[in-house]
Amino acid sequence: MGDSLFGIETEYALTVFGRGRSSGRREAALERILRAIGARHAHLPRPGPAGMFFANGGSFYIDYGSHPEMATPECTTPTELVRYVLACERILFEAAEEIAPEMGAEEIGIFRSNVDYGGTFATWGCHESYLHRASLKVLSSALIPHLVSRIIYCGAGGFDPTSPGIRFLLSPRAAFIGNVTSSNSTSDRGIIHTKNESLATGGYLRCHLLCGESLCAEAATWLKVAATALVVALVDAHGDDPFETRLRQPVEAFRTFAADPTLRAAAPAVRGGTVTALEIQQHYLDRIEAHLGDPGLPSWAEEACRVWRAALAALREDPARLSASHDAHVKHALFSHVLATERSSWEDLAQWNERMARVVEKLVSVGIAGELAIQTMLLSAGRSGDMHEAFLRECAASAGVEWEDLLRFLQLRAKLMEIDTRFGQLRPKGIFAAMAADGGLPDAHVSGVDRIDEAIATPPAFGRARIRGEAVRSLHANGHRCLCDWASIQDPAQHRWLDLRNPFETEVRWQAMTDPPDPRPESIAAALFSQRILRQHSEIAEVEPW
Repeated sequence: MGDSLFGIETEYALTVFGRGRSSGRREAALERILRAIGARHAHLPRPGPAGMFFANGGSFYIDYGSHPEMATPECTTPTELVRYVLACERILFEAAEEIAPEMGAEEIGIFRSNVDYGGTFATWGCHESYLHRASLKVLSSALIPHLVSRIIYCGAGGFDPTSPGIRFLLSPRAAFIGNVTSSNSTSDRGIIHTKNESLATGGYLRCHLLCGESLCAEAATWLKVAATALVVALVDAHGDDPFETRLRQPVEAFRTFAADPTLRAAAPAVRGGTVTALEIQQHYLDRIEAHLGDPGLPSWAEEACRVWRAALAALREDPARLSASHDAHVKHALFSHVLATERSSWEDLAQWNERMARVVEKLVSVGIAGELAIQTMLLSAGRSGDMHEAFLRECAASAGVEWEDLLRFLQLRAKLMEIDTRFGQLRPKGIFAAMAADGGLPDAHVSGVDRIDEAIATPPAFGRARIRGEAVRSLHANGHRCLCDWASIQDPAQHRWLDLRNPFETEVRWQAMTDPPDPRPESIAAALFSQRILRQHSEIAEVEPW
């Protein structure tokens, strides 16, 4: 059977709760978390942003923009991947718990937050990487319809932060994707990331996806990765695009599908007519099932198709059937309950969205341009003594909206968005975690996703992740000053480097350090900065940097 390798990199939001000035506290918390993780776990520093590789083959680093990011090791099955996602999250959460008392903080919250509702329009990514050998052009053509339609079972759910109203989206990330393809990961994001960074030799390439979201439900992450990996594997096995679905405007289709929790919305197809997200997903599943005997598909393909088929059947009957197992549908049911307790409904919100559009139109007409300025002013409404209140009252009245009604709506908006943010908080205060602990989400867990403690300290059994993890443990124990990245480990004390460029490596291949794969000078500087943080106040004597 074919071999598959894939991994996930998740960016997390971090907030320090408690009294005192917030300025600089997040940066201080990140530095302390980095140090705490280094003290708890065998590691080697990595090039690039301050961070490290673990003995499980994965990595932690402080990404640009000062947020924590965890990357799993390269995995071969969806079950293995979910296990390592949970292991990485536990490493991060336990470090945050440890340093909170040191900082005098009530709590250091770590969130699977895909979007920020505070008026910044920030988004945190959950990037996927899939190993392949096919042409990126061919693979992109095959993947794009799948990626924009898979959100019916692997969307995170939430609200459109660019809307002054309350607009539920199956995938809030869709609001931040503006291109079909893009080499940029922080602006003008594309459905497919075209940055040429294979991190491997032997003709292997890395398909890097930016359009996905971090999820709480194991079942949703499992199916997201399984279905996408099967699409990649089938294209790899055939060398061409075996799928026939094309969308005229993929980005618009992405947003159309995301905005319709009923799953009835359709988008124009290249061949004429329209197609729904469910129809696209059924087409992909049918094509893959027709090739289940192909040697290019992984051994778990049949199981994945069974799970995929069951999810689509449930969605076809009623999307609410996934309200105990997949994030977007769990959230939609939760928000529906909250609205009912507030004597409101989705229909009421649709009317309010129209009213808010009129308020915004009025604000724009008086020269307050830009979504950020409008959002900030709307969020300030009702705060005691706010300097904008009189002006907002006048704008609301001009738009035919009663001021007290507007305040009640904005309070409801803030409540729902806080619930969405708290939903993804890492245990134990996260709403999803609490629902799962109470037995309310029995189908969100995946059988076989266990032994999380083992996955914290042990790498996968296959491929270069195993060799990397074992080398990290050995070198850390020996006190060597080394530098680790995805494709190599450099050991200057022994004048050697470990060649990990073959993603399916089975042997330890140390090479003489005559021509190592050099990291950039700034990467070395960042790695040495990581070492200084990690070794500060430790019992290990400082030595001169190599």
